[in-house]
Order: sequence, then structure tokens, then C-alpha cells
Amino acid sequence: MKKQLLFLTLFIFLTGCSEEKNYVYWTVTESSQIKRLEEAQIDFIIKNGEIWVNEEDMKKVVVCCS
Repeated sequence: MKKQLLFLTLFIFLTGCSEEKNYVYWTVTESSQIKRLEEAQIDFIIKNGEIWVNEEDMKKVVVCCS
């Protein structure tokens, strides 16, 4: 029973950690936008001169950076 519980716990933990983040295009890279995103602690990446934000943070992005 303990082995099954351990296996189940480990399985749930590992599948939860492998969640892929989806990023959506926000705007072209500008220092003012980057500063606002960082201050609001919003997850973002910069690709090819464009700012891409974590899809889960879109509501926060609209509030802080519009």
C-alpha cells in the first residue's frame, strides 16, 4: 500500500511539474513595457524584438500595461 501511495504521489508531482507555459504576443520590445512587466511580476519572454507574455497572465498585463 505504501509503495502505491508513493508511486501515485510521485506521478502527480512529476506530471504537474511538466506543465508547458503558453506565451502570446503582446507588443514590440520597448524599455517602458519591459519595466512595467517586471514591476508587476509578470512572466514574459522576448523573441525577435517582440514581447510575449504568459497566457495565464494576460488579465494582469491588460491592467498594468494598457
